[in-house]
Amino acid sequence: MTPPPPTISVVVSPQVTAVGVGQTTQFTATVTGDTTAVTWAASAGTIDATGNYTAPSGTQSSTATITATSKGDTSKSASASVNVVAPGQIATTANAQGGQ
Repeated sequence: MTPPPPTISVVVSPQVTAVGVGQTTQFTATVTGDTTAVTWAASAGTIDATGNYTAPSGTQSSTATITATSKGDTSKSASASVNVVAPGQIATTANAQGGQ
């Protein structure tokens, strides 16, 4: 009897981040159950094969979705969110700041 193939899962880190327009940030993908790499995609801006994301240029803040898809099983993927912040605008984050 042949054992079942391992279950493949993908996790992207960080899951949420903020970056200025035209700036870069690094994403990493962890794939379990498979030794193949991932294919990266970005809904806005660009991302290279190593997970280095470059935000789009512009004067408006926006949100981009980054997706890493397993090359071994293209039905397995994970996404992250990037808040692209234009100059002079403020982005809210989930990071609590303690008062002094």
